[in-house]
Amino acid sequence: MTYKLGRMHLKDTKPVPKRATTKMKRFSRIFDLSKNEQRVVLIVMLVLIAIAFIGYERRIHHSSMQRTLATDAKPSPSPTGDQGY
Repeated sequence: MTYKLGRMHLKDTKPVPKRATTKMKRFSRIFDLSKNEQRVVLIVMLVLIAIAFIGYERRIHHSSMQRTLATDAKPSPSPTGDQGY
């Protein structure tokens, strides 16, 4: 029973079948991106975050404008003819 966290020396673990490791390697290759691909992914992520932030700000600003318009709109006193003229 050897446990070492630094380099993962775990002797009590079962060996992983070769077929499973090749599948994992194949799936992990999707993360092996060139510098240009990394730049594209970064730009796309930043654009998506910016769009989400702008949409959030518009929604918040729009709802606060509706609240201020609702509280500012007070009915003006209309003459009823009862004021002693």
